[in-house]
Amino acid sequence: MGAVATRAKDTGAVECDCRLIASRTKVQRLRRAGSRRYYPDRQDPDGCDAGRNKLLVRWLKFNSVGAMGVIVQLAALALLVRIIGLSVVVGTGLAVETAIVHNFAWHRGWTWAERKGAGRASSVIQALGVLFRFNVSSGLVSLVGNMFLMHLLVTTTRLGLLTSNLVTIASCSLVNFVISDRFVFRRRY
Repeated sequence: MGAVATRAKDTGAVECDCRLIASRTKVQRLRRAGSRRYYPDRQDPDGCDAGRNKLLVRWLKFNSVGAMGVIVQLAALALLVRIIGLSVVVGTGLAVETAIVHNFAWHRGWTWAERKGAGRASSVIQALGVLFRFNVSSGLVSLVGNMFLMHLLVTTTRLGLLTSNLVTIASCSLVNFVISDRFVFRRRY
């Protein structure tokens, strides 16, 4: 017997279809989890407008973290090149890596916080994997892009160290957001 029906004599006829209850429970779980199976015709489970709002909020968070990362990178660059005396290319590489680690911590904990896993042991292992993906993809774009553009701008345009660095950071920002959203901090189903 697939469905169970009960009758309450005092309150009138009440039917309880266990398949219906199970189906509704499954739908509610899928809806809460944001599953694409519940929303097969839409990319975002909250609808198009809500998806755009989430993307806008994430973009603003990404840029806020990036602004903090710019300060970290500029400070590290000034320290490494002007005070320690490293070459522009080496100093830029180390300054970019410092900002990459800084930005990763903020992105994982704030920008894409809902996409990180739960659990202490798996969280550490997962964080190391995500840090590796971040360094290989977004970090590599920042590192190679910054080192190449810094060398080009400093030697050919004479913009100055910090101005050239700001131009290179802005050039790599959009590419890094897309890589981070689609690859590094991708949603797991």
